[in-house]
Amino acid sequence: KSTPNLGFILSKIWGAYHSRRFYYFNNRYKLKNAAFLLSQGIDLYVISQRLGHSDMTTTAKIYAYLIDEYKQKSDDRIVNQLQSIL
Repeated sequence: KSTPNLGFILSKIWGAYHSRRFYYFNNRYKLKNAAFLLSQGIDLYVISQRLGHSDMTTTAKIYAYLIDEYKQKSDDRIVNQLQSIL
């Protein structure tokens, strides 16, 4: 029987480790990017395209909690603006 090549095994482990790290940091970047763009009032469709999602529904599902937060802030601003003109 041949023994597995230790270098090959270690390279596979190292590659899997870096792949997970890349996935983690890539998703973290996407979250920060989406949060910033939403806070700036950028349209959800544009954000969806920028993040590479196949459709806007994907973006809305993933970032629903951020959308709800910014919707509440927008609702508050609308109320304040309407009260100021009355």
